[in-house]
Amino acid sequence: MSSGINKHFKREAIIMVGFFLSFGVLAMIAGFFGPKIMYYLEVKKCRQSGGIYSSEKQECVISNRKTSETIK
Repeated sequence: MSSGINKHFKREAIIMVGFFLSFGVLAMIAGFFGPKIMYYLEVKKCRQSGGIYSSEKQECVISNRKTSETIK
């Protein structure tokens, strides 16, 4: 009878630990880059709609000025 942990169970334990560590790393990356990506998408959406993103107010400002046309 051999003593110690069977190689199969040792490999399985390493895979389980690696799974949880990789999940944690992915969560940290998402927590870091998530807000940056959301900000970029918000600014992009604002610019595509013809507005200007105000970083002071953190909102999209759309000017409603119409060009003056002369009526003939």
